[in-house]
Amino acid sequence: MIGTAVLGAGLVVGTILDKLIGQPDAAFVLDAIGWDATRFPVGVRRTDAGWSTDFNRNAYLPDDAFPLTFYVDIARPNNDGDGTTPATAKRSIHTAIAAANRAGRPARILIETEHGPYNRGDGFSNSGAVIPMQDIAIIPAHNGLPGEGRIVSGPFDRLGWSGATDPVYTNCCTTTRRDVARVFDVTQVDGFGNYREIGEENSAEAVNDGGGWFVDAAGTLYVRRHDDAVVTNENTRVFLNAANFKLTAQSGKLYLRNVDFEGGSAGDQNPFAVSGCLDTIVIAENCSFKYGGSSARLRDGALISGSSGLFAFIGCVSAANTKDGLNAAWSVDPERRLFMLTENCECFDNGRFGSASSNGLTGHGSSVHLDVNGNYHDDHGGEVRFIDTCRSAHFGTRAAFDQGDGDQTMTVGFNTSNAARMWLWDCTGEMLSPDDYSLYASSTNSPIRVRNYRDITGKVGTKGVSSF
Repeated sequence: MIGTAVLGAGLVVGTILDKLIGQPDAAFVLDAIGWDATRFPVGVRRTDAGWSTDFNRNAYLPDDAFPLTFYVDIARPNNDGDGTTPATAKRSIHTAIAAANRAGRPARILIETEHGPYNRGDGFSNSGAVIPMQDIAIIPAHNGLPGEGRIVSGPFDRLGWSGATDPVYTNCCTTTRRDVARVFDVTQVDGFGNYREIGEENSAEAVNDGGGWFVDAAGTLYVRRHDDAVVTNENTRVFLNAANFKLTAQSGKLYLRNVDFEGGSAGDQNPFAVSGCLDTIVIAENCSFKYGGSSARLRDGALISGSSGLFAFIGCVSAANTKDGLNAAWSVDPERRLFMLTENCECFDNGRFGSASSNGLTGHGSSVHLDVNGNYHDDHGGEVRFIDTCRSAHFGTRAAFDQGDGDQTMTVGFNTSNAARMWLWDCTGEMLSPDDYSLYASSTNSPIRVRNYRDITGKVGTKGVSSF
């Protein structure tokens, strides 16, 4: 065991070995986790400003990799245009994806952000009916040119609110809608800056007597907002049990920028789901994955499952989902691996409805993870947790204020179990209680190696933990 064992709260722990000085790119840690530097070269460096990588999406999916361009603008009256110019733009994102599928060539899809969110019928999949079959780049646009706006899309509809309250339950507004997943007030935010959730009750009477509740009563949706305002599509968003965005075994490579995936809970789908894609590349920059799942369907914000290749999340946020924030699972073929890169990502307030072990960042199977400057906090059931035979390296990452899951699993910051292995360099753990562990290896078979680990509040387990 190299270095000093980690002991107690408030300690800065780690021993710098002479032979490692002069290796600021931490290449030896990437070697240790089995990162495929031949296929997916990436350097990790520490400067006075902190940790960063030299990852460049253009090395994998440059603009010239997408010879076709299709345009989307929800202000268009229909999808009759061919989508090849701003003047003939498609109204719906999924019709542009379908056009690229028919063309049989990689395509860049420019989506106008000025004219409002893209609901279920105009969103990515039309409730799962359309899946990209080509290499696709999703880019925000303004006036037909690439822009920096936000693309907002999810399984919500424009519902037929009457503009008045119900004649029987006079504190409620009603509309015809069944299979509702979750409801949110989009004019107010909670303490985390997310839409304020309108909770689920079991009867119209309970909704009427309370405040900030809804019920899906056999096809009639009753909603009473916290502020008792009349419900409209502009102030209230109703997410359905329907798919948002997914890739399957037939899909190509994917690049996304500035997309807000809101809601998604159909079948095994999440706000963002990749399943069964082999030897692919998915890159998401400055995207968010929020409000996934329902009380009956617990879902992650972004789930990569049964897929191999490179999955890079740069500057992304995953929050207010009913299960994990970012989750990767691979156990299909030992000759292939799932490599996941997260840089400057934040996951928080994930876990709802009694969900156990709802983590900010997690990995299963034999997936390999490189995490730089992560910020995982206020989740429910462990902030950064890796199991099975996962390998992960974390540089400058913070795990803080795990809220717990009602004692179903350990309240913890960084955690490994089974035969997972984790490396932490300049990472920080901070718990709500000094009796909880900010860092804990469940056994000596799941070791955690640390350098300059700072435990602000909480305990640090010594079993299986050592410095490098």
